[in-house]
Parts: sequence; C-alpha cells; structure tokens
Amino acid sequence: MLFVLVVVFVVFLIKTKHITITADGLDGTPIHCYLTDPQLTLKWRHSVEKQYWQEYYEQHGDRLHLTRTYMQAFGAGTPISGDAIDAPAGYVGLSVDQWYDELNWVVSHNMRGEIELPTHTIAIYQYLADYTPVRIRIESHAPFGWWQMDKCQGEFQ
Repeated sequence: MLFVLVVVFVVFLIKTKHITITADGLDGTPIHCYLTDPQLTLKWRHSVEKQYWQEYYEQHGDRLHLTRTYMQAFGAGTPISGDAIDAPAGYVGLSVDQWYDELNWVVSHNMRGEIELPTHTIAIYQYLADYTPVRIRIESHAPFGWWQMDKCQGEFQ
C-alpha cells in the first residue's frame, strides 16, 4: 500500500519540462503543442536581404539558450557580437550566448519560417495565416498533463 501511495505521489508531483509552441491555426483554432526534443532551430528568410538565417536554441531548465546563428548575408539586424564559427556551406556562423524566457516569432509565407528538429522540419508558415505570432517557451506539467496536449509532430502534418 505504501508503494502505491509513493507512486501516486510521484506521478502527481514530479513535473517535466518541454518546449511548447502556441499559435492560432488557419481556422482560428488555437494550437498548443510540445516538442519531445530539447533542441530546435528557427529558420527563416530575412525580410530585407531575402537570405536565410538559422538560430539554434537549447532548453535549459525554464529557459531557452540561443547558442549560434548562421546567416547567408549580412545586413539589417545582423548581430554585432559573437565569435566567428564554422558554418554550413553558403553561411557565415556566429557563436551566441543569449538566454530567453520565451520567444515571440511572427511568421508569414514571405519569410518561410520553419522549425527544424533533429528528426524532421515543421514548415510552420504553411499552417498559419500570414503575420501570426508564434509563442515558444518552456512549460512544466505533471506527467499526466502532457497527455492532454499534442506533440507538435501531430499538429503540423
């Protein structure tokens, strides 16, 4: 009996943290899903240069850590700090050390926003109306709480 009480206690009190994505879908229905991986890359086409940028984030506790950025061209909005690092062909890389409680990212068909994960890419701009804000943050739930949410892989297929 004591074992059962301990298991129930653990299930209801231990919380796990995941990166979550919240936005309004094309039909206005809210999308609120979670990623199973603690890393993601935001990729988009810059509004001025029309070249791609990539930002690499890692989950650490309740925060998102931006570790590096790859850009195909320099121009408006180019970071002014960070060391040059190796980058994929056609990109310039910069190391970054910035921490965020949440990201608010506006996507459109023009900028072609994508969320790249280790296993697949979500072309999120295809699932949202132009200029839809996307909120990316860490959420904490008891294990049974995640059953009430969809994995982002299911929301964007």
